[in-house]
Parts: sequence; structure tokens; C-alpha cells
Amino acid sequence: MSVVISMIVPQAVKAAGVNPRSWTMIVVGMAVPGIIIGLMRVFFVKEINVDTEPMKLNLKEGISVMSKNKYIWIFAAMYFCYHLANNIIMSAQTYYFQYAVGDIGISSLIGMGMIFVPFLIAAMPKLMTIWGTIKTLRIGFLVRIAALVIRMIGGTNLITLIFGSVLFMAGYVPIAFIVSLKYDLEKKLPQIRSELAE
Repeated sequence: MSVVISMIVPQAVKAAGVNPRSWTMIVVGMAVPGIIIGLMRVFFVKEINVDTEPMKLNLKEGISVMSKNKYIWIFAAMYFCYHLANNIIMSAQTYYFQYAVGDIGISSLIGMGMIFVPFLIAAMPKLMTIWGTIKTLRIGFLVRIAALVIRMIGGTNLITLIFGSVLFMAGYVPIAFIVSLKYDLEKKLPQIRSELAE
């Protein structure tokens, strides 16, 4: 769905131009399906009952976990840098395609390139099993750096823009899988509680 939207929106923005009514139609066209999908999830997706009791974590224990596990800070810094860079890129993208490339509609082709990413997401657990988590993360970071270099060297070349953008997203996929870090924290929580009791 996100791939389709990333392909449609640039073309809609290009067609809307400076017409307020057209912009209203774009907003309504995105908001209404979003509301419908959200309501369908509320009413039709059943909640899964878990037999085990959820592990409760109070504020003191949460601060202790953060102070005793250095990987949380690495994880937080990694996510902060990603979202900061991503917001900067998304903010500058409209300007770049409008004034550097000369056609904002071309950014739809960048979105089309993202169609390969879901296949990589499906293969990522297997790759992490083969390479290991740390090595997979390193490869992901190197791929993202290479993607940025390709885009910088290529300038306004459409092929390097699409290829660099696909590589950039592919390099992020391993980071998304590090969410499994929370399970390691849950396993170590009883140990942390015993240390607090001493």
C-alpha cells in the first residue's frame, strides 16, 4: 500500500499545482481510505488472547534497564539518526525534484523502485540466520552509505536516483528487525529485579 501511495501522491501533487480545490481533493482522497481502513481494523481484527501474564515494568526498573544495558542507547541513537535523516530527506525531496530534477512527478518512479523491498523483508530473517545480527546490520549500514554516494555522484540521473533509493531502503530493512531486542530485555528483567532488591 505504501508503495502505491508513494507512486500516486507525486503525480497528484504535480496535477494539483497551486489549485486549492485540487489540494483539498488530495487530502480527502487520502484521509477517507485511511479512516475506513482504521475502522475496519478496530471492528474486524480480533484481539489475540495470550495465556501468559504480561510482564510489568515500573519506572524504577525501566530506568535501571536503560542504565545497565548499553545496547539500548546504541539502538536509540541509531533510530534517532535514522528518523532525523529520513525527515530531512523527505522534506528536501519535493524541492529537489521540483527545482533540481525539474519535474516533481518523476519521484513516482522512485516509489516504483520500492516494490522490491517487500521481497527483501521476506528474506531478511533467513539472511540474519546465515550472517548473524551484527554482520547483517553492518552490511545494511554499508549499503545505505553506498546508496547515498551513488545518489550524490549521479546527481539528477534518473537511473542512479532510483537505484540509490532502492539501496537506501534495502539497507534499512535489517534495522527494522532489531525490534526483537525487547525480548532480550524481558529475559534479563528478573535478573535486574534481583539486583535492585540487593
